[in-house]
Amino acid sequence: MKFLSCLALLTVTSGRILSSEISKDSNSDQENVINVKIGQILPRHQCRRALRNLQVLLSELTRHLHQVSGGSDLVSLYRVELPSSWRNTECTLEISTREGRTASTDLLVTGNHPLLGASPYPDQFGSCGVRGRRVVLPFSVLTETTQLGERELNSSLLEVYRWRYGVFSETGLHADAMYPRNVTRGPETVRNEGCSEEDLRSNGGLCPVSSYYSGADTKQNLLCGETSARKTILNRFLNTDPVKFEKARVEYVVPSDTERVILLLEQSALMADKWSSVLSSTFQFINSLSEGIELAVVTFGRSATVQLEPTRVVGGNREGLHYRIPRRIATEANRRTACLVCGLVTSSELATNTTTLIILSSSVTHKNNTELMKFEASANTIITRRIVFGKLDQQQPSTLDSSSRPVFMINQDQDFLNVTSDVSQALAASLPDHTVPSKKFHLQSLPTRDTEGSFWVEPSLSTDLWIQLLLEDTTDVNVFEIKSPSGQIFSFPKFDAGLVYFSLRGPRETGVWSYRIRFYSSAQASGHMILECWGSGGAGQINLQSWSQSSEQAGQPVHIYAKLDQAGLPVINAEVFAVVEKPGSGEPVRIELVDNGSGYPDITRGDGIYSAYFTSYAEKPGFYTVIVEASNNSTAGVINTRKVDNNSTVSCCGSSLPTEPLIPLESFHRFSMSHSFHLDSVAEFYVSAGAIQRRDTVPPNRITDFRLANYFNNSLFVTLAWSAPGDDYTLGRAFRYEIRCFTTRKALSQANFDEQGILVHSTLVPAPEEQGVEQRCTVGVPWPEEVFYYAIVAFDSAGNHGEVSNIISVYVNEPVTTTVIESTTMSLDMKDVSKTLPLKSFIHSESLMYIIAGIISFILIVIVIILTVIIRRLGVCSKKSSPSSSTDPTAVAGETPSLPDLCHEQSYMRNSISYMSGYDLPEMLEYTLRSSSQKAAAQELTNNNVHRLCDQYLVVNSTKVSGSLPTAEVFSASRYYTASHKSPSPVIAASASQHSPSISPVNSTFTVGQSTDCSVSVSGSDHEMVGDTLQVVTPGHQVQTEYLGRPEPKPRKIPPAVPSKTVHASLV
Repeated sequence: MKFLSCLALLTVTSGRILSSEISKDSNSDQENVINVKIGQILPRHQCRRALRNLQVLLSELTRHLHQVSGGSDLVSLYRVELPSSWRNTECTLEISTREGRTASTDLLVTGNHPLLGASPYPDQFGSCGVRGRRVVLPFSVLTETTQLGERELNSSLLEVYRWRYGVFSETGLHADAMYPRNVTRGPETVRNEGCSEEDLRSNGGLCPVSSYYSGADTKQNLLCGETSARKTILNRFLNTDPVKFEKARVEYVVPSDTERVILLLEQSALMADKWSSVLSSTFQFINSLSEGIELAVVTFGRSATVQLEPTRVVGGNREGLHYRIPRRIATEANRRTACLVCGLVTSSELATNTTTLIILSSSVTHKNNTELMKFEASANTIITRRIVFGKLDQQQPSTLDSSSRPVFMINQDQDFLNVTSDVSQALAASLPDHTVPSKKFHLQSLPTRDTEGSFWVEPSLSTDLWIQLLLEDTTDVNVFEIKSPSGQIFSFPKFDAGLVYFSLRGPRETGVWSYRIRFYSSAQASGHMILECWGSGGAGQINLQSWSQSSEQAGQPVHIYAKLDQAGLPVINAEVFAVVEKPGSGEPVRIELVDNGSGYPDITRGDGIYSAYFTSYAEKPGFYTVIVEASNNSTAGVINTRKVDNNSTVSCCGSSLPTEPLIPLESFHRFSMSHSFHLDSVAEFYVSAGAIQRRDTVPPNRITDFRLANYFNNSLFVTLAWSAPGDDYTLGRAFRYEIRCFTTRKALSQANFDEQGILVHSTLVPAPEEQGVEQRCTVGVPWPEEVFYYAIVAFDSAGNHGEVSNIISVYVNEPVTTTVIESTTMSLDMKDVSKTLPLKSFIHSESLMYIIAGIISFILIVIVIILTVIIRRLGVCSKKSSPSSSTDPTAVAGETPSLPDLCHEQSYMRNSISYMSGYDLPEMLEYTLRSSSQKAAAQELTNNNVHRLCDQYLVVNSTKVSGSLPTAEVFSASRYYTASHKSPSPVIAASASQHSPSISPVNSTFTVGQSTDCSVSVSGSDHEMVGDTLQVVTPGHQVQTEYLGRPEPKPRKIPPAVPSKTVHASLV
């Protein structure tokens, strides 16, 4: 009966909770509420003008959102939160207000951005179609003129489109590396835009679908698959019916001056082993609350009990407030279930319009979980945060949507120390910074033995220091003392709620602090302890926020985000890591978050939002916890806005915000816990060779910075560059690349890449490097004077491939040669490309090895064939010319035969004759032209057992002939020949027979006892005159020529005509 009465009371709670009978339709209407918050910075004397122009903006926004969505998106309510200082002033005289506040902020009216100035901008972080965090509207947009100008209106509407529907700029931006304002297409430089400026102006800042150019290098095309922003918005509402247009209502709320926090703690048997952690974490939490905050404590078991009525937090009552929390579980709490609805009803009675309700419970599977969802949906003025103890591998209730109603899951399988630390971090993340200014800046796990160490206290967190030790038994600690940089020692810690701590109120020294811990000898040294340091600061402190986003589509990665800023300025170049704890056993996964603006996943560099993919899925469904840590490794800083020229010209939302000049930051550490996410998809496994293997289903990341690095002058070669992706999106190293080109962009789309793209040979493409490393390759454009489009895709070893990269265009002019003529020298003004081309990839390719091996083999074969032919020719001829093999019956033993044997196979057309000096050349020619039978008779007739026939025609000067011929003498012989001639003189023949040096008519040299090879060419038929004079010359002697009278022609038989008039004779 008590449960029913609590349920009835929940349905009739006054004002702050609407009817519990909220249908799904009303929940969908809730999605069409846009919350607007006006910051305290807006001057009160301009409030009426600002509110009037804001009404105009909201009215136009309702109409344009309805039009751009095809009649499907209709905003029904604008809830505007006014500054509390405007209550009962001239600002609210003309409008109706009520007490309340907005649960979230969609449109924030505040001051100018430090970099973007007075331009409105969307705080976007996600990919295409993901709603951003908010739209930031500088109040000068509303106060600059009495009536809202057209330019201010259109720019504000455009930024709302981008925030609400997750679309991006459709034009290039000035000085943007990835999305430039002008691009080169072919031989021309054109504007980089999806449509003309006239189309943008006439269509509310969005390009029309009909005339959209999907090939522009814009952020919209890169992130949304070359689809226009307008088409992306329409695709969002394909399955939604249009609704009739109605004007939206505008509701103004004014929050109260005091924030109220209600702790709703479960007391059941399921919380018995976790209650010590609850006590320790809430003790630190209450001590970190800002002064002036009102705190209330409610516990619920079988019924709900108010343990602490709303009480203002002041300097000396924090410990007393914590003592109102029960020290142990009530005896009646032996039941394993608790009445959560009873606790909600009791808490709602204590709530105001500025209340934050923090629920610490044991599970998300309460039977009355539906009522909790109704409470969260109806209590618009109450912000609800849930911290749940349980196992991470439990199923998510169908009524719990972790994306819209987040929950902090605490893994109860951890030890007491880690559970306490996680609950403290979750409590700090449940409240805004102004409510809990204390931030954790040091976390260290230590063994439970005597130890010493240090920690750094930074200037921005040097107020209200809180240093605590978490350990199983605080009585084991003998000494715990800390020392300031100046040497001041604090040696009297407090022991309370399972903590050993120092609470140092007020500002403290900055720098390196040291600590010393000593244990009693009886303490166990096998355990561990955790040292934590917390502090608060002023407006210049560094803030860290983290969140995650999971997709409902299977196979999509989880996105983890963190935002790091200092007084509104983004902190860049910091080191940010996320530690993700998975369901089941296994070590937590550590992932680095980056702010590089690549688009996948980080969309804008330098905005202070760091992003990462998570793909290390567990073996079973369940919850994943995320803790983000940010630190400065001597590289982090913020932009020096005073040295940035023309802040108003900085373009919003391109690939990067300005990253220079930087103001370096001091060393810092920050910790943040983001909401847990639940995944039904798990890792896949298969059995191979008797072992269980994890199936790789995650592809490499998409390459988005594929670009043309440079041209090679007067050649068709270009260098392409890109940053290496990972194997599993951004983790690991990919396996290989594919680069393809074609003359049209459509051939390289995701659907046509494998079929129509022309593949660049793999030998020219390098192997993938580690993620983020720049890689290059040199390729040749197929032909000049035409635009070729190139794209690249990464593959992993399992065959998974990423998306097609951004497509680039390459145009090469026809190589031009310049001819310079000087005198008779002509040179070409061409660059030797072979000296400049990077041939590394080609030299190390396997194809080059095959080519070289083939060339060498071919050369060796040719050489072997040539040598074989030469050897055979020389072998046959030498065999026939050997004296022992001579068949001449007239040959005298020991004498040189009168005429060596010849290779008679060449007796046609040309005849080769080997002869010794002293023989008559015409006679030898005649001898050759005879038949073989005539040769023998002629040889016997002319030889007469002396030296060879040609010696009878050798003419030697009688004054030069002696008994022994000198080593080098000059012989001069001259004879005129005709078809017939006389016989030689016996004296001359005898003299010649005694001295038969080798005479070469061509080389004109001879050496005693040696033969000289030469070739003689005789032109004309064999009976024609060969020449007038034949000279034989040796070096060092004068040439003597003797003219002989023409002899009488000797009758002889004229041989038949020779077909060729050129006869070649080879002399040996």
